[in-house]
Amino acid sequence: MDDSKSNIEIWKPVVGWEDRYTISNLGRLQSTYLGPRHKKPRIIKQQLDKTGRLVVGLHREGWQKNASIHVLVAEAFLSPKPEGTEVNHKDGVPTNNRDTNLEWITHSENIKHGIKLGVNFRLPINARLTEMQVCEIKTQLQKGIRVGVLANMYSVRHSTISNINTGKSWAHTVAPVLDLPPKGFKTV
Repeated sequence: MDDSKSNIEIWKPVVGWEDRYTISNLGRLQSTYLGPRHKKPRIIKQQLDKTGRLVVGLHREGWQKNASIHVLVAEAFLSPKPEGTEVNHKDGVPTNNRDTNLEWITHSENIKHGIKLGVNFRLPINARLTEMQVCEIKTQLQKGIRVGVLANMYSVRHSTISNINTGKSWAHTVAPVLDLPPKGFKTV
């Protein structure tokens, strides 16, 4: 892509906040609200959250909504958020919020992309399970062990085991595929 074109800043309204904010294809946010204290549009300062992404507070009539810049850019320049997707930074840099660096993909695809890029993938601070335990859980699920039984065995919530089973969490871990007969069949 021609570098001169990628540096041209284009502004679009922030989805759901069209009367107050615009976002640029370069990832800058501007307040367009004019009032007693603000006589002209101004650029809004962004802050890093604990995951290294840029966030802002959007204000309206005395209340605030925190928003991630990459999501605002994607919604304005790519498309509305397709169900079951999240924003991926193609280059793996969470502060590069240019529209050309963003895409909508599933959480599982996002994790795989991060691993492929070698992005520093860390376990959540509050993770109670190790990768080895998750592999064991996935194997037990393949064998037909019930979610409630596994939750009790590992002292976690049912939802934790369900999320592992559906790939909502720990999607990057892989358990060996077992060659089991279909459910309902008994081996002799």
